[in-house]
Amino acid sequence: MPKIFLAFALIFGFMSGCSDVGSGPEATARPDLDSLFNRLRAAHSAEEAETIEVAILGVLADSGQDEVDTMTVDGLHALNDGDLDQALRLFNQVVHRAPAFVEGWNLRATVHWMRDDYTRAIQDLRHVLTLEPRHFGAMTLLGRIFTEMKQPKAAMMMLEHALQINPHLDSARRQIELLRDQVAGLPV
Repeated sequence: MPKIFLAFALIFGFMSGCSDVGSGPEATARPDLDSLFNRLRAAHSAEEAETIEVAILGVLADSGQDEVDTMTVDGLHALNDGDLDQALRLFNQVVHRAPAFVEGWNLRATVHWMRDDYTRAIQDLRHVLTLEPRHFGAMTLLGRIFTEMKQPKAAMMMLEHALQINPHLDSARRQIELLRDQVAGLPV
C-alpha cells in the first residue's frame, strides 16, 4: 500500500509545478491527456512509462479546487494512517463537492475496497471509467476485486483492457497468467 501514497505524493508534487495541466470534466477531452495516453502506449521502457503514468495521474488528480485538493490530501493521510472511516468521510465530501473529479471517485473506491465493500467499490470504479474510460488504475483495481470475488473471467477482461491502455503493467500481466490457469479449468 505505501506505493499508492508515494505515487500520490509525486502526483501532487508534479501538479504544484504545472499550472497549465488542466482539470475538471474538460480535462478528459484535452489533447494533452490524449497525447499522454498515446505516448504511454508507445513507451519503450518501464521507466519511460512510469514517467508518463505520473503525468497522466497528475492531470487526473487535479480537481481544480484548492479546498477539494486539500481534502483529498487529508484523505490520503487518513488512508495512510489506517483510518478508513475518516478517509471515507473525506472522500465522500470530495465527490460531493467535485462530482467530475476522477481521482475523488477512484480514492473513495479504494477505501470501499479496503473495507471489503465490493459493491460500492465497483459502483465508484464504474463512475471513474465513465469520467475517464482510459483509467488503467481503476481497471486494475476492478480486476483485483473480481479476482477476490472469484470471478476470474471478469478479472481477466478488466486486466486485459488495462494492458491495452498501458502495456507496461507487469503486475496485471502476471495476474492474467494466474487467472488463465483458473479459467482453463472452468466449464464453458
